[in-house]
Amino acid sequence: MGKQIIEVRHYDGDRRDQTIGVLVVSGLILVLLFWKWILLGLGILALLFIGYVAWRWYADSRDALAAEYERISAQADIEHEALLRGDPYGVHGEYSPACDPDPPQ
Repeated sequence: MGKQIIEVRHYDGDRRDQTIGVLVVSGLILVLLFWKWILLGLGILALLFIGYVAWRWYADSRDALAAEYERISAQADIEHEALLRGDPYGVHGEYSPACDPDPPQ
């Protein structure tokens, strides 16, 4: 039997590891140099987000209020039409009086 040659590849840390190390170190240096500007930018982003959430809340409540006014207006129109027909529902609406205003004689 002949000798078999086994090729062993030795990992000697290629340039990728060096590149990652340089990027990490340079990123840390940039953070240390510009930390005030980074915090300012994060603060501005937080304020913009809070403003967006407040605007959505305002728009949703405005839409809900408009829908409620529309419902009240439609109910008033129905009661007005009933009043024009002589229906007591047009006078009292959904709430009938506690006592009969015209008692039988």
